[in-house]
Amino acid sequence: MLDSVIFAMTKLGFPNVRLVIAEIGWPNAGDVDQIGANIFNAATYNRNLIRRMTSKLATGAPARPSVVIPTFIFALYNENQKGGPGTERHWGLLSPNETSVYEVDLTEKRSELD
Repeated sequence: MLDSVIFAMTKLGFPNVRLVIAEIGWPNAGDVDQIGANIFNAATYNRNLIRRMTSKLATGAPARPSVVIPTFIFALYNENQKGGPGTERHWGLLSPNETSVYEVDLTEKRSELD
């Protein structure tokens, strides 16, 4: 998807537009019909995202392999009072009481998490 934005902006005459990924993540819980919204999948997704975006070997999109793309995980906290489907309340790395929903290393100091 990043490459499609790069190619489209280039065709429109803006070849050097800087990309930022503002909200990316995976829900850690949801309603019974929201298959895949669970702690295991959220932890796996966000750990792999962090590993990919902080890798020293491969950064950026295929169209711009040497360009770092700033990336912001959605969200820091689960929003227990938000309305809508269950997944709307469960995107955070932390619960509203500030406890971790699952282990994730944002410091780049640990190579692997259990």
